[in-house]
Parts: sequence; structure tokens; C-alpha cells
Amino acid sequence: MGDSGYLLALSLMLPLNAWLVQRIGAKRLYIICFSAFTFSSVMCALSWSANSLIEFRILQGMSGGLMAPLARLTIARTADKNFMRVVGYLAVPVLPGPVLGPVIAGAILQHPSWHWLFLINLPIGVLAAVLAQQAGNLNSTSQTDRNDRGLRHRSHGQCKSHAGAEAKCLHFGTHHHPFTVRPIR
Repeated sequence: MGDSGYLLALSLMLPLNAWLVQRIGAKRLYIICFSAFTFSSVMCALSWSANSLIEFRILQGMSGGLMAPLARLTIARTADKNFMRVVGYLAVPVLPGPVLGPVIAGAILQHPSWHWLFLINLPIGVLAAVLAQQAGNLNSTSQTDRNDRGLRHRSHGQCKSHAGAEAKCLHFGTHHHPFTVRPIR
């Protein structure tokens, strides 16, 4: 039930992404979403009943539904001419996910407890929020803004952090894969 609420909230938030970016700004919205996702992950771990777990999973889905498109928007704005190369690099951490995800989740469930499936997001979320705060202006698409405070040099590291966060979400069963593979005709 918690996963259904998560996926429903995630899919309902996707269409709001462009509107919220225009109203709030990409960087601020990204930090808000990552903070809300991290907070809701901690609250899921501390949930006191099935209903509270479902409610926090819905909040997690709402913030997670905005993070994936925001990550792609950030990559598109910072990668510039290297966009396709960067997208290719982003696929690399996703590839071992179907094999490693269930193994890691099984080890977490067997040894510590199910709470750690959510608590593992805390250090990742704090690190991502700190790195996003240090990044330059992500709201503009002009060349001078992309070079602001060395953002272009940070884009490779940002892409890795986005890929890692997205790969974790994709393969721990809390998110569906955003790309579809079309058959060759």
C-alpha cells in the first residue's frame, strides 16, 4: 500500500515540475525536494503505524516525483554540448542496479532492520542538499550563468550524484525507470 501511494504521488507531481521551476527556480526547488525527500525518508523509518508509513511514503513520492525531472533539467543546463555524453555516463551506475539493489536491500532487511531502507537516504540527502547549495545559478540557460563560480567544472560531479541518487531510487523499488527502450524495426 505504501508503494502504491508513493507511485501515485510521484506520477501526480511530474506535470507540476515545469510550473514549479518557473515559480520557485530550479535550484531552490531541487533543494526543497531533496530536503523533503530526506525528511520523509527519516519519518518513514520512524513511522509508528502502517497509516503513518503510507502518509510519509506519499510525501516521499511527491518530492521524488519532482527530483528526477529536476536532475535532468540541471544536467541539460550544465552539460551544454556534452549532453548526450553525460546522459551516457549516467546510464553506467544504473546498469548494476537490478543485480545489486535486491542484494543490498535483502542484506539490510536481514541484518539491521527495515528502518535502514529509509535511513540510508539521510546521508545521501544531506550531502546532495549541501552540494546543490554550493552550486552556481541553475535557473538561467545563458553561457555566463553556466560558468558562474565554476559550475561547469562541477557538472560532472553533480551528474554522478544525480545518477547515484536516481539509481538508488530506481533499483530499491521506490521508482520506475524513466526511460523506455523501443524495439528496433
